[in-house]
Amino acid sequence: MMECNQYDVIKVEDGKKYVKGTIYSDTTPSVMPENGDGIEGLSSDVMFATGMTFFSPDGMKMLFPSGWQDM
Repeated sequence: MMECNQYDVIKVEDGKKYVKGTIYSDTTPSVMPENGDGIEGLSSDVMFATGMTFFSPDGMKMLFPSGWQDM
């Protein structure tokens, strides 16, 4: 299960909200999410802005312009 309890809206463009916040998950998925689809607290029209973070027991990732990177 993945969830995001708090986020900040960075911008709204073309009907999509770009947000920066933290996703918490029991495991790290093999393919990192690109939007809020399937994440509790978000919807599929939510896109992730640079600086979004992901925490799981496996480790931490941060979204950079080039994509998700291990921290």
